[in-house]
Amino acid sequence: IGDGVDGATGRLRARTDCCRPERTSPIGAGPAPFSAAQKGKASYCEAIHTMSIPGKRTTDESLSLLREGYRFISNRCLRFGSDVFETRLMLRPVICMSGAEAAEMFYKSGRFTRWAAIPQTALRLLQDQGSVATLDGSAHRHRKAMFLAIMTPTLIGAMADAFEEEWRARLPTWELSGKLVFFEEVTKVLTHSACAWVGVPLDEPEATARTQEFAAMIDGAGAVGPRNWRGLWHRRRQSVGRAV
Repeated sequence: IGDGVDGATGRLRARTDCCRPERTSPIGAGPAPFSAAQKGKASYCEAIHTMSIPGKRTTDESLSLLREGYRFISNRCLRFGSDVFETRLMLRPVICMSGAEAAEMFYKSGRFTRWAAIPQTALRLLQDQGSVATLDGSAHRHRKAMFLAIMTPTLIGAMADAFEEEWRARLPTWELSGKLVFFEEVTKVLTHSACAWVGVPLDEPEATARTQEFAAMIDGAGAVGPRNWRGLWHRRRQSVGRAV
């Protein structure tokens, strides 16, 4: 979602007005999707400049976005028969896009900044300040390369093997259980296997404590209120423990 300055949440800040529509035809003149003829050799942004975009800029749809969540864009793309439409969110005109070409446009280097793109309620629990998702330019590329260095087929295979081993080890216990909460069991498997993969194997008492902490941090990400506070408390405990 973008209007050339900010996204629907006001956190995605564009460094270029490449996609700010400068139309030569009225909005809503026809709900037709981009065609190969319309795009031709032009970029996705240029196609947006030259065609009429369906949608309504007069009606604010912020409540619909909250109600529909991730389906908000896809629902309207289906309705309009287009992979791009415009609307108004948080009282601001925005353009919403869907599809591979739209994603490529957003991934072009230097077009957007990651600064303040992630809400603090999620950032402080999942990554924190200075993480790869908050950096731009060479700093981002350097930190990203560090992560990609461990994404080799061998290491990814080792991670999958650790998960499968832990899963199979718990099957006998699950089979004997009259009833179990699958989500809670899977969080235990993930904690055990992830820690084993990074070379920090856990005994059962410690694994139980770490599982509860990790689950609270992930569950509280993006939340407001007690869930978030509980996750932050566990995060601070982990940080203090490492510092000591």
